[in-house]
Amino acid sequence: MSSEAETSLMLIIQSLYCHTPHITFALFNIRESSILICLAIYYCPKAGIIIYNIGIIIERVVMNFEYYLTYFFIYAFIGWILEVSFKAMRRGVFVNSGFLNGPYCPVYGFGAVAVLYFLSLVDSSNKLVLLVASMFIASLIELITGFVLEKLFHMKWWDYSDKVLNIGGYICLEFSLIWAALCFILYEAIHPVIAQFVSHFSTSFLLGCDLIFVLVLF
Repeated sequence: MSSEAETSLMLIIQSLYCHTPHITFALFNIRESSILICLAIYYCPKAGIIIYNIGIIIERVVMNFEYYLTYFFIYAFIGWILEVSFKAMRRGVFVNSGFLNGPYCPVYGFGAVAVLYFLSLVDSSNKLVLLVASMFIASLIELITGFVLEKLFHMKWWDYSDKVLNIGGYICLEFSLIWAALCFILYEAIHPVIAQFVSHFSTSFLLGCDLIFVLVLF
C-alpha cells in the first residue's frame, strides 16, 4: 500500500473517530484493529462509507437512548389502542392485542421509532418525497417484521394474502398506502408535539418511567 493511500485511510479513521469516539474505540480496538480496517477500506472503498454511516447511526441512538426508548413505549401504547379499536369495530368485541402483560404492541413501537429516525434523514422540504419514503420504510419494516415473527413463532401475525398486490401476505398495496399516510402524519404533526412534551422531563425521570414500563410488560 502506498504512503498516500495509508495517509488517506488514516484520515478516514480519524474522521470517524472524531464523530463517534466511543463506537470507534470499541470497534477498532485502537491501533492494531484500525490497520485492519484500513486494509479493508483500501480494498473495498465503499466499506469506509458504510462503517462511517453505521458509526453515526449507533452514536446517535446511544446518545439519545432514553428518548428513543420513551418514544418506543408511547407509540407501542398508541398502536395497542389502534389495534384494539380496529378489531372492536370489525368483530364487535374487545380483543386484547397487547404483548405479554402490558397494553403495548411492540411492532408499532419499533416501527414508529425506525420510521422517525430514517425519515429524519430525508429531505422534509419535499413533501412528496417524504410521503414516498414513508411508504417504502413502513412497508419494508412490516415485511421484515412479519417474516421474522413467522419464523420465530411459526404463525402469521397478520395475513394480506387475500389483498391485491401482496407480497407473501406480509405487505400489500392497500395497507402500504395506509401506513404511508399514517407515517407522514406521525412525522409531520404528531411526533413534534410528543417530542416537545417529552423534552420537558429530565433523562433520569424518563429512564425511571421506561423501567416501570418494562416491569409492567413482564
